This record gives sequence, C-alpha cells and structure tokens, in this order.
Amino acid sequence: MIELMAELGEGYSLDMMLVTTPGNKYFEELKHRIKGMKNVRIIPPVHPDEIIETCSEYDVGLYLMEVNDSQNRYCLPNKYFEFLYAGLPVITSFSEDMRYFTDKYGVGMSFGQESVKQIAEQVRQLTPIKLQQYRDAIKKHVVSLNVTNNIKTNFPELLDNKSD
Repeated sequence: MIELMAELGEGYSLDMMLVTTPGNKYFEELKHRIKGMKNVRIIPPVHPDEIIETCSEYDVGLYLMEVNDSQNRYCLPNKYFEFLYAGLPVITSFSEDMRYFTDKYGVGMSFGQESVKQIAEQVRQLTPIKLQQYRDAIKKHVVSLNVTNNIKTNFPELLDNKSD
C-alpha cells in the first residue's frame, strides 16, 4: 500500500491505523519507510466500536497484499467487511476471496497479481461517478454480507435444523 502511494503521488493519501506494542519492530520499519512521504501517515487507533464510523469518513478502503505463497491468497479479513459496512468502495489485491466478493457485488476494484504500477493506473481512472456506483452497490448488498448468510450458503449443515 505504501508503494502504491509512492506511485500515485501527492493527489492521493493513505492513513494507516495500526494497533501495536511499543518497540514493535515491524511498526518501527513502517514508520521508517513512510518517513518523508507526504501522502502516508499513521493515525492513532480507535476503539473497535468506532472503527466503522471512523472509516466512513474516507473515500475508499484499501487492502493490498503482497503476492506470496501464504494463506493470504484465500483470506477474507474483517477489515474488508468493516470497509463495506462503512460504505467504502474497496480496492483489493491478491486475495481470491476478496476478489470474488468485490467482483460479484460490484463494490470496488480487485486485482490478482498486477504490479503496483498497473494498480495505480487503474486507480487514477476512478471517477466520482464510478465511486458512487460502487457505493450504491454496497448499500444494496452489504446487508447480505454477514456470518448468518455465509453459513446458510456455505455450511447449511451448521444451522439449527429443528425439523429433524
């Protein structure tokens, strides 16, 4: 995500909200990496009950992951749904599951293994009209994107079936 902001430049900004412990090596590396970047900042975390409200103040939810051999290819993180429940169009990469839902419901832009440069080219083409189309799709579909419906669709045997 930091590389994308470097590619996009000053017309775009990224706020990262990270929960960490003092002296966390990864957190320190991130701070060092963004030093001098005017379009990336780390903001203080908020209480979990305030995440969706806080996210709703932004334009887009960005969740880009490195291409690697880990389980990330099939992840569907809570942050993805927090963005949607906040009404944010999403921009995702690498996760096949995030890509599936993003494309199926038309709630944003999804990428597989495209380069940061390719993603930046597409982001630059976003228009206010397209962002509104994504927001409209979110309003239409977000109510069905919950655990209960996921169980009904994918694991119906887990439901309490009182007809037996």
